[in-house]
Amino acid sequence: MSTRGNQRRATRVGWFDFSVEGKAVRLEAVRLLAPGVGENDLGIFFRDRTTGTESYRPGRYRLDFKSADNPACAVSDFYNCPIPPKANTLPVAIRAGEMDAHYH
Repeated sequence: MSTRGNQRRATRVGWFDFSVEGKAVRLEAVRLLAPGVGENDLGIFFRDRTTGTESYRPGRYRLDFKSADNPACAVSDFYNCPIPPKANTLPVAIRAGEMDAHYH
């Protein structure tokens, strides 16, 4: 789904398995099936324990958590951004990357 309530088609291309604070976690990587998305462009969209309280409510993007950023829809309702799949909800807090100033 997207932030505008539209379905966004994507193909799962794999998983990233790693640990955070000693907990094994997994995130799926996808390639959005949309105009302008390259064959080698991967998307890693995630939620964590900060989602909606310290970070943007729909979720954030990127696997390098220090570079995790909010999608364009965090600043404008005119964008149509993908929402992280339920499988990409981490059971830990990721307090790195771009947070949401709305919650500070």
